[in-house]
Amino acid sequence: MTVLLLNQTFYPDLQATAQHATDLARALARRGHQVTVLAGRRAYGRPGVVYPARESWEGIRIRRVGAVDFGKQSRWRRALNFASFLGGAARLLVRLPRHDVVVAMTSPPLISVLGALFTRFKGGTLRLWIMDLNPDEAVAAEWLKPRSLTSLGLQALMNWSLRRADTIIVLDRFMKERVEGKLHRGDAEG
Repeated sequence: MTVLLLNQTFYPDLQATAQHATDLARALARRGHQVTVLAGRRAYGRPGVVYPARESWEGIRIRRVGAVDFGKQSRWRRALNFASFLGGAARLLVRLPRHDVVVAMTSPPLISVLGALFTRFKGGTLRLWIMDLNPDEAVAAEWLKPRSLTSLGLQALMNWSLRRADTIIVLDRFMKERVEGKLHRGDAEG
């Protein structure tokens, strides 16, 4: 089976989602699956550290995309960082072949949309592994207003990717209830 894993961070980064992505990729590769990881080139939390664009590690094919790094001092800087990564990831995904399974995590926010588009146009099944629910998290942090045009648009994208998923993996029953509410209502309120 061919597996594509989408997450902004991966080995050797130590961010939580990087560690989970690394554990999953290693376990799948050890079972004989062909695993490709799409991640970012910049080390998380270590300015100036840049990883190779292409790498093979423990039988895992790693493809890394470049992105800007404006730091994390403000929301607009973070948004530009995320948008830059998503743009680079989209360009790379266009060139990748179909994979049997695509696992999209939640770093950066809304990478699930790229996974949904990839499987829609190239085939395969989509599994979303949700550790953060965005834009809900940005609304809770008061970075976005709940009924703003930006919030509603981002929520519509997230809900669309949730509906496209063949499987959704969540952290706990509370997140399960929240995701089920989004799927059943299908609205942008979430």
